This record gives sequence, C-alpha cells and structure tokens, in this order.
Amino acid sequence: MPLVAFRLATNGEIRVGQEGGRQVRLFLLQEKETEGIGVQVSRPQANNSTCMMTIVRYFMWRGEGENNQFCICQDGRDCLSPG
Repeated sequence: MPLVAFRLATNGEIRVGQEGGRQVRLFLLQEKETEGIGVQVSRPQANNSTCMMTIVRYFMWRGEGENNQFCICQDGRDCLSPG
C-alpha cells in the first residue's frame, strides 16, 4: 500500500490493464475545493465489444465528486441510449 500511495502521489495516476480492454485507473484529485481519489473501471460491453462501459467513483476527503457511468462506442454513439 505505501508503494501505491507513493506512485499515485508522484505520477498523479496509476493504470492497470490493456488499452482497448479491461482497465482500472486510479487518479488523484488535487484542486482548490476538491481533494480525493477517483477510480475508473472500463471494460468492453458484454454484447458489443466495440463499445466500452466505464464506471467512475470518487472517494473524497474535501469537496464532493459525482459518481458516473457511461458507455461509448467506437463510432461515437452512446450505447446506453436507445437507438
């Protein structure tokens, strides 16, 4: 855990996984009014591997972060919207 904290503090983020596949990104938030850690998990959508489902969660010690979930396809469309 100390090594993860040190790397996060020096680089601002840590990425684990494959580009275009499953990936976890841990990132540091250091703004005037907001401080904390964000976790972003991306994976191909189960029924369409050209679309990526992404979930973002925030763990804040100052301010608030807005958790989010979205899905974007390679053609630019939002795969959570009908049509």
